[in-house]
Amino acid sequence: MKKLVVVMVALLLLAACSGEGVGLSWGFGAGASESIERDAKVVDAAEYFKNLPQYEGQTVYLYLRKVMGSQVEESVRSMDHRDTSEYGFLKPSKKILASWLSAGFEDEASYTVTFRVTARDDSAGKKLFYAIEFDRFIVNSEDGCMFLDDETAAPLELKNGLPSGRAKRPFAAIVPNFEAVSLYPEKYVGKRMFSSIRVFKKDFRTFNDKYWIVKEGDLKVLLPKAVIERKMPVINDFFTSQFVGKLESSSDGFTLTIEDLWVRW
Repeated sequence: MKKLVVVMVALLLLAACSGEGVGLSWGFGAGASESIERDAKVVDAAEYFKNLPQYEGQTVYLYLRKVMGSQVEESVRSMDHRDTSEYGFLKPSKKILASWLSAGFEDEASYTVTFRVTARDDSAGKKLFYAIEFDRFIVNSEDGCMFLDDETAAPLELKNGLPSGRAKRPFAAIVPNFEAVSLYPEKYVGKRMFSSIRVFKKDFRTFNDKYWIVKEGDLKVLLPKAVIERKMPVINDFFTSQFVGKLESSSDGFTLTIEDLWVRW
């Protein structure tokens, strides 16, 4: 018990010295703390990258949508476009580079990511070019295929100016053609996936308190009631929905449980 107390005291002292709030973790990158310092400065990405000299040397949090995570590139690519800047490009710091490259991002997928960023003059004091680096990142959501338009992207909820969501791991693999899943489900068992599915309202059946069930060939698809029931009055007779879900196999066959779905109602 004494050892536990000593450890807790040490952690509290470390938090005070680091300037981070008590109760937060000090890890960074994939698999680290999902919390953010209580006194963190949050700036809109468009404001930050457009007026970068005024934030020189300051550590700020910002988020970008449609980030294309990389396993090879030492820079951040995004179709958000708010990170477009004449001053330079966002890239991982040396201490976070390994975590960034090994985060498990899927090819052709995009993500909403929160970054902790600091910019330093890289033009001998002329304030023309900057080294813009992040030393921490939190993956907030899987936004699906990078080439989806904004109207079909997953909805975003903000809290204190930053996304409140946290993405599940491992990230979902992109499956462009859902028909491949329904025809060869054994290939996808145990995998999380991002794809799209067309369903008909007349096919909805109650599975339990949380899910509707529809059949797709030999595949049973569980749709979360909480999302669909709110939109039931305006849902067309059929609709196509983007989703993230996981396929499991049992003695009853194959079941796809959808975790998240979004659609243009």
